Amino acid sequence: MTIRGVILGLLGATIVCGFTHFNDTVIHQTCFVGSTIPPVVFGTLLIAVVGINPLLARIAPRLKLTGAELAVALTLTLASCAIPSSGLMETFTNATMLPHRYARVEPGWKAEGVVDMAPSYMLADPSANEGKALDGYIQGLPQGQDHIGLSDIPWRAWTGPLAFWLPLVFVFWIALVGLALVVHRQWSQHERLPYPIATFAGTLLPREGEQPVFRNNVFWLGLGVVCGIHLINHIQSWVPGSVSIPRHFDFGALGSILPSIARGGGWKLLHPTIYFAVVGLAFLLPRDLSFSMGIGPVLFCYLAGVLGGYGIAMDGGAWFEVDLKRALQVGAYTGMFVMILYTGRRYYWGVVRRAVGLPSADAVAPGAVWGARAFAGGLFVMFVAMVAVGIDVLLAAAFLLLAVIFYLVVARISAETGYIWIMPWWEPAGVIIGVLGTRAVGPSVALLMFLFSTVFLINGRDSLSILMVNGLRILDGRKVSPSRVSLVSVGALVLGLAIAVPATLYVTYDNGVNQGHIWASVLVPRWPFDQTVKMQQRLRTQGALEEVEATSGFSRLLAARPSGTLAVGFTIALAVFLLVSFARLRLPRWPLHPAMFLIWGTYAGPKFAASFLVGFAVKWAVVRYGGDRLYRRAMPFMIGLVAGDMLTGVVTSAIGAAYYFITGTPPPHFVVLVG
Repeated sequence: MTIRGVILGLLGATIVCGFTHFNDTVIHQTCFVGSTIPPVVFGTLLIAVVGINPLLARIAPRLKLTGAELAVALTLTLASCAIPSSGLMETFTNATMLPHRYARVEPGWKAEGVVDMAPSYMLADPSANEGKALDGYIQGLPQGQDHIGLSDIPWRAWTGPLAFWLPLVFVFWIALVGLALVVHRQWSQHERLPYPIATFAGTLLPREGEQPVFRNNVFWLGLGVVCGIHLINHIQSWVPGSVSIPRHFDFGALGSILPSIARGGGWKLLHPTIYFAVVGLAFLLPRDLSFSMGIGPVLFCYLAGVLGGYGIAMDGGAWFEVDLKRALQVGAYTGMFVMILYTGRRYYWGVVRRAVGLPSADAVAPGAVWGARAFAGGLFVMFVAMVAVGIDVLLAAAFLLLAVIFYLVVARISAETGYIWIMPWWEPAGVIIGVLGTRAVGPSVALLMFLFSTVFLINGRDSLSILMVNGLRILDGRKVSPSRVSLVSVGALVLGLAIAVPATLYVTYDNGVNQGHIWASVLVPRWPFDQTVKMQQRLRTQGALEEVEATSGFSRLLAARPSGTLAVGFTIALAVFLLVSFARLRLPRWPLHPAMFLIWGTYAGPKFAASFLVGFAVKWAVVRYGGDRLYRRAMPFMIGLVAGDMLTGVVTSAIGAAYYFITGTPPPHFVVLVG
């Protein structure tokens, strides 16, 4: 690990954390991050290895960056991608400031006093200058065309939530970095998971003796096709009425002959968009896996349609409530968690023994040992903090167990499938209330758990666990210590937070909150308090509010009234997941992969189904009619598809930013990848 690699990684973290919020909310271009394969990172990597590095080699060979240096820089930059977008900052400032806005206008909030129920240090405090701190956040502070300065941000309003939440976020990230180190060897060497995203990066950063993929003309053919399509469509966004090449197709007429799928929410399936990066990554997967990721959402919509015909709704609950769809997801995630522990039981037991100072019969990497200690230490600090703010020991322990399942499984989905948009449709607070019931939890403690869920687990699509497991895999075989890079990645996270927080607040106070982003500006800030109002009003109507609020500790178990929907859905999903998992282990020709159950009911499932099926069909045809030789020859083309999405994503964002800085006017909205 060289100084140059570290400096480049920290520079990458600075750019990602400094400009993501501006790119995503002001000029509205392809999300800088927004997924498990951030275009700003991999598009810039392609520019570096194809354009900058050869130029450095011509100037002076010693200036050329090695594959190891680029891998270190890439890993550090990837770690920082957990900060500025959906991993944290997309919703964090909104969730801590905007509740005060809705407290003004929502009669139920005023009557129940729900904002005052939250500890003051968990939310921003605009009371000293509400016109500037709150109204300025919503509408923006500038007068005319002038921009604000950093000193114009009302920092006093933010001292409470920044001082409380950010240290806990950082401690939790340390736990996730440790968790990535623990599972790294088991997943990459023992189980040999595909790691499609890391494989894509590895083709651009070959090891000694290997030829990089960009030396292959077939790669450039794939990249050229994708870039050509996107650039034509980009021109069309600037010149309406000019030629465009559609990636979106309308098969809505099939709804009449597929009524169950249409009734079960299959609109996205019948109106697919082709994502070239997904097609390329699907080609790198085993065929049963790519087929399952494509067919799973079709099966889910069919199941939802059939059940809907009998009056059984699959999706009916608000966030923090458990409907049948969420119950099925929790069961599937728990099943994957069980399988992760089962398949790696010997290795993980050795890591635990070494972590507590006991000998192990099997070799365990020192990095995994220290990772386990960091993981345990981070969770312990989180546990103490949750208990200190008023969450019972039992509930805090259950919350953290579910959080571990959440983050471990989303990392596994990425490592095994390369899925670029992983957004679990559940979180711990809702599951705990579903298991125990509102009478056992009570509104005041529920609100605390809702707020912890909002900050830490509201969206997992670019979580640190995903980014770290891919980063560590990219380092494999490059004579770089994963544990040392992981330690430096903690520094990249510190730097990223120091940049992303003021950058996000500056952009928001300079432009006003992005009210068009309904998820981040309306739904997330409202959900914790809306649910608390409903709980409190229901319990008061039943005459049980005072009794419920007096319940604490293990007496909550005696008051538990589990949700029947959660119990049934969870049990069925867990049983089916485990059955399919063991069938895949025991039956050589078993056609389905259990990972399909982890994504089939999510927002992204139908969105990417067609692209996975295209990748599967191409690979099936190539192997069927050309064998292994044609497969190897076709792979650079498919890698080129992924690279084309990444390159045009970062180039069109750069064009949009340049236009904005020159004219002061946002460019036309254009996106390459969903985000």
